[in-house]
Amino acid sequence: MDAPPIVDPPSLRAHLFGPFRLEVAGVVIPDRTWPRRSARALLILLLVTPGHRLPRDRVLDLLWPDASPRSGDGALRKAVHALRRVLQPDLRDGRASAFLEVGAETVALRTELDLWLDIDTFEAELAKARASP
Repeated sequence: MDAPPIVDPPSLRAHLFGPFRLEVAGVVIPDRTWPRRSARALLILLLVTPGHRLPRDRVLDLLWPDASPRSGDGALRKAVHALRRVLQPDLRDGRASAFLEVGAETVALRTELDLWLDIDTFEAELAKARASP
């Protein structure tokens, strides 16, 4: 798969209704591209969370509830690394991700993303329908 060109701001489109589908800069990311289910689960978790930001401890509790703190941290590092590689296959420095912010306390999608979610579109259309006579 050719790496999608990353524009400023980077474009991410996610279809969460029905089968999960992801597009980065207009390029569909095939299911076979995901090296870890945890990377995909992390992205979906961030997409469905208001503000697309979660405390690191909450991520660990949701994705690896039975893991020790040490093994949970290791699993999160692996998931983040895999997710960065899916979103930006040519990324050399993981800290320079155009899509993710991972700190000591939080895991988040970058606020400057050009982010489109089918759920947001559905909710906007539903609000319009409710407001019309």
